[in-house]
Amino acid sequence: LEASLTEQSKVLILCSPSNPTGSVYSREQYQALAKVVLKHPRLMVISDEIYEHIYYTNADSGADANVCSFASCGVDGIGERTITVNGFSKAFAMTGWRVGYLAAPNKRIASAAAKIQSQLTSGASSMAQLAACEALRDFDSKQDTGVSFASGGGEEVQAMVEEFKRRRDYACQRLGEIGGANMPGMPGKGNKNHSNHSKPDGAFYLFPEVKQWMETKGCATSEDLCMKMLREIGVATVPGSAFGQENCIRLSYANSMDNLEKAFEKIQTWLNE
Repeated sequence: LEASLTEQSKVLILCSPSNPTGSVYSREQYQALAKVVLKHPRLMVISDEIYEHIYYTNADSGADANVCSFASCGVDGIGERTITVNGFSKAFAMTGWRVGYLAAPNKRIASAAAKIQSQLTSGASSMAQLAACEALRDFDSKQDTGVSFASGGGEEVQAMVEEFKRRRDYACQRLGEIGGANMPGMPGKGNKNHSNHSKPDGAFYLFPEVKQWMETKGCATSEDLCMKMLREIGVATVPGSAFGQENCIRLSYANSMDNLEKAFEKIQTWLNE
């Protein structure tokens, strides 16, 4: 990061847990980034924390114990340089309600953002706002009973996260069995160094490198591969080129286990044709 910043740099955008990789910054990593940011007086940070409660306990790495908001990572002054954006679509599974929010370090930034937002949409409906308040109220009630922030949004949200974890483990296992996709430490063909650390710690995506799949199917780009997969076997993925990684694709496991099993079976058969 230090090597990439210049005097012209104005904004650093962070997303943790990450879309598309599912990676999660620890408190220590945030602190290291914050110290670099503070060396550049003009630099602001936009921290996208929409997946904040969707992360997985990792007993070996301690990932759950180190999760925090960038603005409150423990470095003095970073809160005044951070704009936090969040919403209810992911962690509370309220995608269709279209409720999001922004926490700015001062009224000037908040007012400027409000002016732009007011011209794009008339605002969240009163019904959606009430639903969002209820989600937060339920979370607050869990806090009052001694449930820590690490419990991530209350019992209902954590039940959802446990199911996501089960699907993540299955998706990683199937990628390893199919072969030709590279994720560090992934189990299966050609990789004897599997470690639980390698599995994404948050969100609900996998972002494998699939150059071998592209070569097998005669595809020059990740978009070609994704379109071919969609048209020929009806499996939808997102090309890595959308995220600056041409040899990768994004897989989402935010679907039923039954559909995931069918999708991976289709991919395996298709690649072996």
